[in-house]
Amino acid sequence: MTPQNTFKPGQHKALLAVTCVMLLSALFLIWFRGGILSWAGLVISVAMLVKLLAKPGQSDVKLCIAGITAWGISWGFAAYLVFNGWEAGEVIELVIETDEGTRTARTWVVDSGTVPVIIYDTNMAAIKALQSQQTVILTRDGEQSERQPYVTLAEEAEADYLTHIYSLFGDKYGPSSSSTTTFYKWMGGPRNRQVAIVELRPL
Repeated sequence: MTPQNTFKPGQHKALLAVTCVMLLSALFLIWFRGGILSWAGLVISVAMLVKLLAKPGQSDVKLCIAGITAWGISWGFAAYLVFNGWEAGEVIELVIETDEGTRTARTWVVDSGTVPVIIYDTNMAAIKALQSQQTVILTRDGEQSERQPYVTLAEEAEADYLTHIYSLFGDKYGPSSSSTTTFYKWMGGPRNRQVAIVELRPL
């Protein structure tokens, strides 16, 4: 049985092309961020490609649509669960000026004494921009205030300090912190990201 006998003209090539695009997308995501969903995309696309090449049939149209749809929905569902979990606790907004313009970060916050502290997971360019600023605008409980950011990269921070900050987040956000674990486990983390501890000191 040949593809010409089982598919409409050009249909088999179109399915192969779409599957190859999915395969390349999965490989890129594995390289760029990792995560279970990226690997799932690789497994699904390889299985689809093997089926298309080894035993092509008209049912492959539905199989390809189902595979691609399932992968896309999985990403959307995981993102929905994670971001809903993140929004369940107190969230503040921080306005930061970068070379690319104004950036508004939404993130969790704890108080170390009287100083608000955030864990900022972002690219190094944004962290450097934050380090270079004298003030940032913090919005908390609907009120805005100017703060002086004091930035420490997590990899350079003292162990006792990190333990203290992480314990504050664990005590405050409790079960909601599992959303972060879910995010990195299922959706991975971009290669160019850094984690910084940012104290938002009063002026």
